[in-house]
Amino acid sequence: MYFGNHGTYFWLESPDLHLVDLLGIHPQIVEGRYVTVTAFDSGPLRLMEEERALGWIDQNSLAYSPRIEKVAWVPRGEYDEWYTFLTSARINMPEVFVNDSGFTLRDPRQDLKNLDPTWDKKMHVEWSEIILEKQFRFWRQMQAIMPESYIAEGDRLIFVTNSLGHYEAIRQHFQKRT
Repeated sequence: MYFGNHGTYFWLESPDLHLVDLLGIHPQIVEGRYVTVTAFDSGPLRLMEEERALGWIDQNSLAYSPRIEKVAWVPRGEYDEWYTFLTSARINMPEVFVNDSGFTLRDPRQDLKNLDPTWDKKMHVEWSEIILEKQFRFWRQMQAIMPESYIAEGDRLIFVTNSLGHYEAIRQHFQKRT
């Protein structure tokens, strides 16, 4: 598991943790919040009648929740990406990062230090530059949207929040386990 911060946001990333684990540890990440789903099973969330009955709406390939009372109200699939807000918010269609299997918030240049000498170093340097550019776009988008949290589960779980309380609750949980 990796931890870090960027500006006012704290983040964690894990290839082994799943969305259901994160929500089980700290359901307050979504409870009492409004969720915007930008990806569900790699594409737009197609609302079912049950979700519409709860107050979900879809607009421009995004799904917007009512105030979430229970974690179970948020549909989950695979390759999901969510933004959470303290108040109801509408956003322009953002770039979706969860579908990019190489996307990480870690510094990809760290991997170059331990690169097997038989591997193509030039290719890994180029890959690192691509990831750094995506990270730049991600953080710029976070500043524009200003969610409380960003949650994505694809090849890895990524959780980003400006709530120190959320971040510390999750971090402490994992520090106790190690």
